[in-house]
Amino acid sequence: MIRRWVAWLVVLVALSAMATLRLADRKERMPRPGPSAVRHHTPSPSGSSSDVTGGGS
Repeated sequence: MIRRWVAWLVVLVALSAMATLRLADRKERMPRPGPSAVRHHTPSPSGSSSDVTGGGS
């Protein structure tokens, strides 16, 4: 019975190590954008295109 617990413990340790290495690798690959690189997309209002081109009146 102790052998089963040891086997499961080895499996859990191996899975934890693999998950930790994967997470560390992912953090290295992803570039961290600075505050100036963050872009917020704001949709333009529906009537603004006719106002800009002067087609309203």
